[in-house]
Amino acid sequence: MCDDPSVRILGVAVDDLTGWRDRGSHNRWGGLFRGLEEHAEVVDVLRVPRPPGQITSRLIERATRGRVTVNAGWRVGRFHSRTALLEPYLHVRDGQYNVILQVHTLHGPGLRRRPYVIYTDSTNALLERHDPTAADLAPARARKWQALERRVAAQALRVYTCSEFGRRSFVEDYGCVPHQVIVAGAGANSIQKTVPDRSAHAPRALFIGYNFRRKGGLTLLDAWSEVERQLPDAELVIAGPRDPLRARARNIRWVGRVTEAQASALYRDATVFVLPSLYEPFGLVALEAMGHGLPVVASRCCALPEIVADGESGILTPPADPGPLAEALIELLSQPGRAAAMGRTGHALVMSQHTWGHVGARIAGSLPTDL
Repeated sequence: MCDDPSVRILGVAVDDLTGWRDRGSHNRWGGLFRGLEEHAEVVDVLRVPRPPGQITSRLIERATRGRVTVNAGWRVGRFHSRTALLEPYLHVRDGQYNVILQVHTLHGPGLRRRPYVIYTDSTNALLERHDPTAADLAPARARKWQALERRVAAQALRVYTCSEFGRRSFVEDYGCVPHQVIVAGAGANSIQKTVPDRSAHAPRALFIGYNFRRKGGLTLLDAWSEVERQLPDAELVIAGPRDPLRARARNIRWVGRVTEAQASALYRDATVFVLPSLYEPFGLVALEAMGHGLPVVASRCCALPEIVADGESGILTPPADPGPLAEALIELLSQPGRAAAMGRTGHALVMSQHTWGHVGARIAGSLPTDL
């Protein structure tokens, strides 16, 4: 195995990771490469050029504030376009790195064979099987996409996943060799080194999520009516959706999209974090909440049980069931001492296992030795 500063890694991602070395940057996966750089040399992180069709789709969605969506995701043509557009950028870097680390399976490592590993949170097979909101995933399109995903995973030297939930899919759905698929975990992008004192805080639950329906937002609205009936002073803060939805409960504050700094302030002011997802590829936001010392009420589905220890750092409830969700929220919002103890447990877990430095060590320590 390899944990060697002389190993040179070239990162590749579809996200814009400009300024990824800056710890103050708000890049979603920037922490991954900063954590890697503690154990190996990261030459650079390249952004995969966007195919023209994807640019058009994004412009339409932004211009209509999401009211009009172009369901062009998971198209085989997009995979091949990204792979071809990436090739010239990799070509000029050939010889400068030992291995490529690409984030996700949305493309191949250029048009030539190159040594590469993959880091990802989920698979299209899991999305198709678990996400009830994936309306644009026609079965024929999914089969074609999954064939590409299977091929790019099979040819990788290693596949690193955020969770065992994701790892099993690569082995069972895509036939990857088990020892080549490794759970590397993920790191919280926002952490407070010490847990704030919330003893004087009013009971407040916080939800952060842009895909409101997939993350169980409608279930939460139903549950909150019962929470409000039993705890009239409790408040629910919802960040993410651009526009408020109608709800029977009154004590709901919609704050729209937030920056990382604004999210940190919301974490500090809350007493409980809630993530009742119907499908969750991993759940980085739950790690961030724990990194701010909050107990987490989450669905018992997908990878969330690998993050939230039921009864220790939070409470797990069945997805799409407002009754148990309301009970869990009432339990923690009405027992601030218990909520605070769970928050401290979760914070200690994040600090000891779920930073990007831990992820970087796991990846660097399991790379092939003959790079």
